Amino acid sequence: MLLRDGFSWYLTAALNINNTTVIENKINIGSLQYSIKTNYSTTPYVPNTPVNDYQFRQGGIGVGLAGGGGIKYQFNNLYVAMDVNVYYTQTILPGREHFGIQIAPLFRMGYRSTSLL
Repeated sequence: MLLRDGFSWYLTAALNINNTTVIENKINIGSLQYSIKTNYSTTPYVPNTPVNDYQFRQGGIGVGLAGGGGIKYQFNNLYVAMDVNVYYTQTILPGREHFGIQIAPLFRMGYRSTSLL
């Protein structure tokens, strides 16, 4: 691929290993706070009755593949880069054991030093 001076492109590939932990059983929306109720129970939810929340430390380890690419423009010691990464991963939480695709665009600005301080 022919690029103008200062531009370069790159590709990435990786094995993705993740660890997900549910730290708190609440969700905040603005100044409001709601409790997240379990949906793994076999008992149907009856309004105004106690329902178990998620376990405080519920988590799982997942695996997957990651790949992406981007373009970088270098001028002097500064650079800007735009890339997109795609993850095909599985996070093992009860009821969520399937693979899925995640897309993460990223814009970076950086400084490349030619010497150590």
